[in-house]
Amino acid sequence: MFGERFSKPPLVLPTVYRSVAFLVLLIFLNVIEEAVVGVIHGRTIVDSISDIGGGTWNQIIATSLILFLVLIPFFAFRALGDVVGQKILLRLFFEPRYRLGSACRRSRKLPTESGWVVHVERVSPPRSNSIGRKTT
Repeated sequence: MFGERFSKPPLVLPTVYRSVAFLVLLIFLNVIEEAVVGVIHGRTIVDSISDIGGGTWNQIIATSLILFLVLIPFFAFRALGDVVGQKILLRLFFEPRYRLGSACRRSRKLPTESGWVVHVERVSPPRSNSIGRKTT
C-alpha cells in the first residue's frame, strides 16, 4: 500500500506520513482534474489551474489544511486497526463495553486475531437511589 514505510514506530508517525502523502496525491489529482475540466470548457490550462482552491494562496492553504485534518483520523483508525486487528477495532466501537478481568461469574472469553483469549467482565453502570446517591 502507498505510504507503508513505517511499520514499527509509534502510530503517530505512519498516521502523519500517510496523511501528508495522500494530501500531496489529492492536490496533484485536483490540479489534473481542473486542467482537464478547463480544456473541456475551452479555457487554457494555466487559467484552469489558477482557480484551484479559490484562487488565492490563503484559500489554497486553508483547503489543504482542511484536507489534511480530514485525513488524520482516517489514517489513525487504519493504523490502529493494523495493530489490534480490524475485527477487534469494529467490536470495540460497536459492541457493549467490557472491563478486563481475571475471572468473574459474568466473565466471557473473547477470541483475538492473534489467537489469544481475553477474559472480560461486563461493566454495569452504578445504580442510584431516589436521592441521587450511588449505591452498590
